[in-house]
Amino acid sequence: MPHWRRAPLTIVTGVGLVVSGVACTDGPQSEEAEESPRPLPTVYDAQLPPGVSGKPLRFLHGPESEGPGILDDANGVRIESLGNAFLFSSNSEERHVLQRAGDGEKLWEGAHRVSGFGRDRDGSEVLILSEDDDGSRTTVVLDDEGETVWRGADREIYLDGLVLRRPEEWSADDPYGDFAVLDTDGEEIWDFTFEEPEDAAEEESEEDAEDDPDDTPDLDRMGVPVGAQGDVLFLHDGAGLLQARDAGDAPGELLWGIAGDDEELAGGSAVPRPRPQLVGGYELPAGEEDSADGAEDEGGGAEETRTTVLVRWSHPEEPSRLSLHDLESGELVWSLVEPGVNPADHGFNTVRVPGTVYDSATHTLLLPQASRETPMIGIDLVEGEVGWRFDDETERSISPAFSLDGHIYGSSRDADDGTSQVVLEAETKKPVADDLTSYVEAVTDDGHAIVVWDRQRFVFGPEEEQEEGGRPSYGVGAARPHPGRPHREVGPEECGVLPAESTICGPTDALGERRSLPSRNMNMPENGAAGPEPPELPLASEFPQATQEQWRELVAGVLRKTGGDTGQAESEPEELLASATYEGIRISPCTWGTRASTPAFPGWSPSRAAGGPRGC
Repeated sequence: MPHWRRAPLTIVTGVGLVVSGVACTDGPQSEEAEESPRPLPTVYDAQLPPGVSGKPLRFLHGPESEGPGILDDANGVRIESLGNAFLFSSNSEERHVLQRAGDGEKLWEGAHRVSGFGRDRDGSEVLILSEDDDGSRTTVVLDDEGETVWRGADREIYLDGLVLRRPEEWSADDPYGDFAVLDTDGEEIWDFTFEEPEDAAEEESEEDAEDDPDDTPDLDRMGVPVGAQGDVLFLHDGAGLLQARDAGDAPGELLWGIAGDDEELAGGSAVPRPRPQLVGGYELPAGEEDSADGAEDEGGGAEETRTTVLVRWSHPEEPSRLSLHDLESGELVWSLVEPGVNPADHGFNTVRVPGTVYDSATHTLLLPQASRETPMIGIDLVEGEVGWRFDDETERSISPAFSLDGHIYGSSRDADDGTSQVVLEAETKKPVADDLTSYVEAVTDDGHAIVVWDRQRFVFGPEEEQEEGGRPSYGVGAARPHPGRPHREVGPEECGVLPAESTICGPTDALGERRSLPSRNMNMPENGAAGPEPPELPLASEFPQATQEQWRELVAGVLRKTGGDTGQAESEPEELLASATYEGIRISPCTWGTRASTPAFPGWSPSRAAGGPRGC
């Protein structure tokens, strides 16, 4: 499959020997060693990635840049979007900076631990942080302007723009008791009691359910709040019943309810009853019947939309089912069966299905799958159809990260160099944009993008902020990392040799997922220029130049003491110290020959051709 190739990163591994008194040099120094690296570009001069148009608003590295100081972190940074802002996170310590994407203003800086991302009542993205103080943990929620939305602890949890106060000593095994729903200012909206059945026998087991498949769920029995969207609060009773209740003008009023074995949804035959999990809420074009009246009134104005909620119904042994509902009425818009089994979390999970990527330009949702059938499907949310799925090994190696103007960006574990960015058409999964020299690192909800090219980060704006034309901008959705798929931090010892033209060595995503592409280490000098030439250090000038034979003799002496193959230690010491990469590439402990070296930026390994020796 075609994909973008970043400049390859040379990974150097091997065994080092400390041999005192001998300098590992041989041969004259190249004149190239005295040359300084090229200055960082301040003008973008490459083909634009798909979905990006116009000219950069600013660049982030160099003497005249508008980048935050955290970019100088020796171990690099991770960059993700938060609503309409960029979040910069240090790889060295728990430190974060939030910067408005449009003008680069710093909105917030802190040293909290990031717990994840969530949504406010209006659907805007928020950052969920945690503070540990004297054994207690406090949750802090920030919006994309850096303002504190809510702060709380103990029994209170943040739930999609609302605050839920659970009973004391609440657990998923004992979920009953008194609940209170509050707004983020602490004002109580509604309180209720989720009652335990009077007789434990009333709480049927799965075996009992098979004997009585006609059991009707009790809509008056409430449940545990598991999510919210606008003024709608969702409750789950733990037995497959999902309720939508008013959290606005009529707190607690039942809006609608549906069970996993509903006749309209599953034909009433599912035993045991499937369990629900919220996937997300989406603003979609209204159907012809829904928009007919509005079209007559408005005379062909803006397209009518409807607010919907997507629910996954999971069964332990059968393929899961998706159902899309009108948020206010609960009307079933469509339902479909997924390719395989997606086990449910029976612990009243308040987290939406992780790893989704939504492209609002095409109304395509990428939904991860837990079965072996396929790791990912693309769903047309308007038509209620599976448009495509990842099939072969090449496609299965792709980890989608975010969307931009009808395109899906992700990383591929199948790339030869392991560092390629993949760009697909959202509607068809068709690969696009092969052999581009830049890549998109993060995209905000309003369409701002950070594009990395030639060691520089450029910020591009959406169409309305561009001086010149381009394609229209669309809102984008960003996925967040799957649990169990952590970012893999590549340390300096693995970065090895970086050519001056190469991209950055830094954190990569082992398997992929959100909120984002693997970030790369973009450490630059503070003034962005090449800087003064390093002074000549004649530390070994008083010693005679070492030869390859001297080095081999000393290495053989060390190897003899270890009890290794004496004969090979004498004749081929390099072979005993050589290693191989996972791909079978041989790595020698030392390379002899002419040497060319270029001074590097802070945190970068120098760029070197074969010279020598290296690695000793």
